[in-house]
Amino acid sequence: MRLKLIITSDRILKYGTHLDKVGPLVKKELEGYEVDVEYLPNDLKLIKRAVMKALVEDYEIVRVVGGTGLSDRDKSVEAVKPLLEKELHLFPVDFFMMSDTPLASLGRPIAGRSLDSLVIVSPGSPDAAKVVIKRIKKAGEHIIKIIRYGVSGWDLNSSSKSRRGNQ
Repeated sequence: MRLKLIITSDRILKYGTHLDKVGPLVKKELEGYEVDVEYLPNDLKLIKRAVMKALVEDYEIVRVVGGTGLSDRDKSVEAVKPLLEKELHLFPVDFFMMSDTPLASLGRPIAGRSLDSLVIVSPGSPDAAKVVIKRIKKAGEHIIKIIRYGVSGWDLNSSSKSRRGNQ
């Protein structure tokens, strides 16, 4: 599975990628995934262009990290939301429930489908990265099969299939 990780951080761009804690964490935890990292400033047009490019390059998962706060510099949600064809409206709730930090409620995570990819926008902290990694490990492959092949959750779960067949 291919994952494009777009990290929006003026600080990392200014002082160096050695400050990035999320990229190495994602690569380590999602071993077996092809993870390509790109660093961008908090610029709406550049973020939108990078996401669209990743979609055209057929990444199964496009993940934007950072730029979800309330400051004027936070542009990731505004860049990505118009690109989503279908939004996973409960993703923010799930994200907050899985987070160990009280600051999670200050972020604006979103997720949804765009073209044939799962697109996730989440806060830039390592703790937030861990929450999303857990979700990708648990449901990422399942979601991609639904998006790409049009199969329902029933079709992907053999126990559900047999229960449905027994009704």
